[in-house]
Amino acid sequence: MIDPYTHAIQIIGRFRNGIGDITHITNWNNDLELQSREEVIKEMKAQKNVYDTLADVKEALKGRERELLTEIQERIPVYRFLFENDEYKGKVNPFLVECYIQKFKIASFYQYPQYLENAYRETGHFNVLYHYKHYNDEQPQTVKPKILSRKRKIEILERLQVLRPKGLVFMIPSEEQEQELASLRHEAPELCKYYEKFGIDKIVEIDYDLSTMKRDEIYNTIVLGKPYSESEIIAALQMIYDKYNLVDDNNKPLKAKATYLNKYFRISERITIPKSRLKGYIPFEKKYSLE
Repeated sequence: MIDPYTHAIQIIGRFRNGIGDITHITNWNNDLELQSREEVIKEMKAQKNVYDTLADVKEALKGRERELLTEIQERIPVYRFLFENDEYKGKVNPFLVECYIQKFKIASFYQYPQYLENAYRETGHFNVLYHYKHYNDEQPQTVKPKILSRKRKIEILERLQVLRPKGLVFMIPSEEQEQELASLRHEAPELCKYYEKFGIDKIVEIDYDLSTMKRDEIYNTIVLGKPYSESEIIAALQMIYDKYNLVDDNNKPLKAKATYLNKYFRISERITIPKSRLKGYIPFEKKYSLE
């Protein structure tokens, strides 16, 4: 992943005689699991407390018991951020933590195409144009997922709560549990993604309705009060339509239009986007909001 604030600028700097333009070709993934700086630090502190507690317990052990506890310590994620030698041994390396946080920041630009575009604009070094291209028609057709009954959805969610508990829960899954989780993700990919992103309470609130999940995903993509160009609106909606294989009344792939934003939000009149000649809309309020 290229960071617009550093990598892109450094790449241009390699051309000593200057360069007219650059092209950044990429895809995106709105299912990336991201953490804020605060969340990373909070999680690492919790893991470090567990690591230190196990270290105290280990002092009272010998032989194989001590070796087993060391193996458990080394499987705690924070272990790879600790100094290994010298007087700092066992302490968190702040440089490694900062690098880890920056990886999340860069990855966040690749959740949606408009996020990456905004990052390039905010650097102040680029005049940005982007083009969205849909490639699904060129890919082999996949088998449509089977429709899950309400009972089966509840069964899957009950297992997910055991296999992927939410919150600060220290758990080392067994090989059998990993295989079961992979099987559930294959059987119900969208339900699993929604659980991991929002949790069980949100799914119960919308009564296990996957069609509502799609609308809710649009609500989490579009920011209220922000001007969007028509191309940005089309790209954002089309990405979600393609993800769920939505079709129109003629059973053809649903093609997004900028005016479709009105299906999900109360929007402004057609406007000119500030600092550009592009036309677009401002979403003011969600329709059929779940909140």
